[in-house]
Amino acid sequence: MAFSFTPVSGFGLVPTAELINRAFADYVVKFQLTEPALWQAARLDSIDFNASCVVNVDGTPAGVALMARRGWTSRVAAMAVVPEFRRQRAGRALMEYVLAEAKQRGERAMVLEVLTSNTPAVRLYESLEFRRVRRLTSYAGPAPSGLLPAPGLAEADLRAVAAALIREEAINWPWQLSGETIAMLTPPHVAYELDGAWVALVNAAGPSVTIRALAVDGPGRRTERAVRLLHAVSGPPPGHRLACERHLAGGPRAVDHRRRAHARRTKPVADGRA
Repeated sequence: MAFSFTPVSGFGLVPTAELINRAFADYVVKFQLTEPALWQAARLDSIDFNASCVVNVDGTPAGVALMARRGWTSRVAAMAVVPEFRRQRAGRALMEYVLAEAKQRGERAMVLEVLTSNTPAVRLYESLEFRRVRRLTSYAGPAPSGLLPAPGLAEADLRAVAAALIREEAINWPWQLSGETIAMLTPPHVAYELDGAWVALVNAAGPSVTIRALAVDGPGRRTERAVRLLHAVSGPPPGHRLACERHLAGGPRAVDHRRRAHARRTKPVADGRA
């Protein structure tokens, strides 16, 4: 059994989307990728189609890794193998390849997220010396009723929310919730500010509103100001539901993994997601 690797930029985005959809067909979180969706991911999440690659088993495309890159850090935005090539070490070969390529480029960390229920993937990543960083959780619930308009609530530039996230230097935001990602959002996403608290929303006029990002500037009454802002944007129309988004292909009960290089290792260590 021979493994070979093809950059996504050479393989093509349409066949890459088809390969990903086949590989994720039995995944717990259902989604379908298209060529436009891949271009959108490249813009929002910094997917690099030259660094992303397809693993071939004896010449047959078997799996794909979508790699995002920012500064010294790369991220496994998605990694999957089609069912007929699983348990044949194709996933391990693919991960070892992208780790080696990241090291050769001079990157110092790699990140990924994985559902805790995806035991084979968790075992693979931890065998490659990724370490668990935190647990990522999604929330959903009805918006509070009987709220009054909040004086001072103002629409804001989405880049202002991104700047507030970046100012929170002590918080190591997950990739898709980071200021760099939020800065790439455009309408119909919207943002609001109230008393130094900032929120970015998806589907603000719909029956179910998704909180894309939430940040609070400066010390003092941080939780109180955040709650006041959420109440303010939850008011009309009645019956809204608020959902706190984690990331595209994840969902609840996901764990953020990181692998970081250190002096005595010959391989890079990173943060990861899949």
